[in-house]
Amino acid sequence: MGIPAMYKCPFCGRASKSLGFLKQHIRREHRTNIKCPACRFTAKTLTGLLFHCLAHAEDEKHKALYYLLHRNSRTTKVKVEYHIEKMKKYKELFRA
Repeated sequence: MGIPAMYKCPFCGRASKSLGFLKQHIRREHRTNIKCPACRFTAKTLTGLLFHCLAHAEDEKHKALYYLLHRNSRTTKVKVEYHIEKMKKYKELFRA
């Protein structure tokens, strides 16, 4: 028997044996008109969905999806944490 699939595509449910294969599947198969599995937003491109997830990175589902979609997982955590802190700062500046 083979190794059981451990990762599931959030867009179509396809199972993958590794996170790398799952990322590769998403980049190949889900390029346009992608619905965010965390909310009702639809992006025209994968990059659009990536930016949408970054904008909503305070939400755990969006943050997890951003990690999954981003090509370089090593630097992603730092970028997301930096973005969250920056957005908190700017929200405070514009608060009435």
